[in-house]
Amino acid sequence: MLVRLKAYAVAAGAFLMIVLGAWTAGTLRGRRKAKQRAKDDYIKTRKKIDEADVATNSDDARNKLRERQSKRNL
Repeated sequence: MLVRLKAYAVAAGAFLMIVLGAWTAGTLRGRRKAKQRAKDDYIKTRKKIDEADVATNSDDARNKLRERQSKRNL
C-alpha cells in the first residue's frame, strides 16, 4: 500500500514539475518577446524622429504651423 502511495506521489510530483516547467518557459518566452517588441518600437520611433523635417528658421516654422492649423480647421 505504501509503495503504491509513493509511486502515485512521485508521478504527481513529476506531472507538476512538467506543468511548472512549461509554464515557466512560456512566461520567459513572453517576456523576451515583449522586450524585443519594445526595442523594435523604440527603434522605429527613433528613426521617425531622426527623419523628421526640422525648420531651419522661424518663418518656415510659422508657415508649417499655419498649414497644420488650417488642416485641422481650428
